[in-house]
Amino acid sequence: MIVFESRIARRFVGRLERGEEVIATLRQLCEHERIRAAWIHGAGMLEWVELTEWDPEREAWRAPRRVEGPLTVLSLEGNVSIRNGPPWVQLHVMVARQTGPGTFETLGGTVASARVYALEFAFDVYEDVRLERDEEAATGLSLFKGSSVRGVFARAGERTQELARPKPAPVVEDDEDEPEEEQPASRTAAATPAAATGGGVSWAVAAAVSQEAEKRAAAMPARRAPPSPPPLIPDVTTPKAVPIPEARERDTSFLDEPIPQKGDFVDHRQFGLCRVEGEDEDGGLRIRLPSGVRKVIRLDFLEVLPPRHEGDRKVFPLRPRKR
Repeated sequence: MIVFESRIARRFVGRLERGEEVIATLRQLCEHERIRAAWIHGAGMLEWVELTEWDPEREAWRAPRRVEGPLTVLSLEGNVSIRNGPPWVQLHVMVARQTGPGTFETLGGTVASARVYALEFAFDVYEDVRLERDEEAATGLSLFKGSSVRGVFARAGERTQELARPKPAPVVEDDEDEPEEEQPASRTAAATPAAATGGGVSWAVAAAVSQEAEKRAAAMPARRAPPSPPPLIPDVTTPKAVPIPEARERDTSFLDEPIPQKGDFVDHRQFGLCRVEGEDEDGGLRIRLPSGVRKVIRLDFLEVLPPRHEGDRKVFPLRPRKR
């Protein structure tokens, strides 16, 4: 038996469009994605397919037989490997077609060529495996290359070593009133050989391993369960009172400030001398800049100083309010 193990895999799921040739299109995908080992599944319909099969007597492929459709794909399986350099796509298909009212026939074989009507597929790609094909002398077929192994029976020695490990010592509670119930040795000796015979280990070897494990377990001192920790007593200490800071007195000095009226002027540090056009709905002051642009300023952030008179103008200086 030749076995390869893969632990790194990718998956592709897609469909082929109508009129595409199956083998050639899948081979293009393999070359584009650098696929060297994969398994293929598919389902759908074909317009036609050419089927072939291996002739063991001549050790050669028989001439392909063309089957016209429409054909329903009942099963499509195959794989991708390396044969003489480029990726090699090999597919096996089983199709069905209607031959008359209520009658159908089923055909299957290795795909030499096929044209798609509607075909969906899935690729399971094995990144850490390189499948290479070479002609085998026994059959003449181009099969996977690799070293032959004897399968799971080659690991029987590892299972014997696992059986030889001593059992952990039992945990004994501090209770002298109830004596520990002894387990009959026959049960343990009977259970271990029963499991061992399924792994290819003989009855005599399994019994000897079981007896040795029991001797080692008996020689080890019994472990006692650790004492229970004392119960946690919650801390009921009364927390210290945190003083509440006194509330700051609210600054109401702005209530005594003069309020510019419509027709007055305000001297703004940024905008200059601006004419007051009235009060905004939100308490702001509507002003008109020297450039003619209208703006709204908030007196919450500006302090209004006593006015000065420039001719017939009443001008209120403004400055940022101190916080």
